[in-house]
Amino acid sequence: MVAKAVMSDFLHFILFILFIFKLKYILIIKNLFSVSVQKDSNLNILYFPQHLL
Repeated sequence: MVAKAVMSDFLHFILFILFIFKLKYILIIKNLFSVSVQKDSNLNILYFPQHLL
């Protein structure tokens, strides 16, 4: 019983962290696209994968 409770808390904790990372990821992508509008599109295509890593 205790092990199940600990596991469920752990899973909820992981889901919470993933949710926060997803929000940050979305914000980063929005920032990249707003920058890409200002930059040359060819340069943006080259640099886009490096920002994600």
